[in-house]
Amino acid sequence: MNISSILIKTRPENVEDVMQSISVFSWLDVHFSDGKGRIIVTVEGEDVSEETERIKELEQVPKIVSIDMVNHYFDEEEDVNQL
Repeated sequence: MNISSILIKTRPENVEDVMQSISVFSWLDVHFSDGKGRIIVTVEGEDVSEETERIKELEQVPKIVSIDMVNHYFDEEEDVNQL
């Protein structure tokens, strides 16, 4: 399992539009929005490849100015137990 915290930046007047657009992603959780254009979310994936694809999907959302990965966590032990 891979989890990343992501900072999404948009223009303040577009925060609600972006929030509505990203609400359709079941693999994304919104944790904070300051109303000034910053939205903090977590993205979850089974592996790095899946998580990367999901971040690429986020990059296609209209009105997002930038996406920055702030933190990344992966559960190595879970992968070892599956062998």
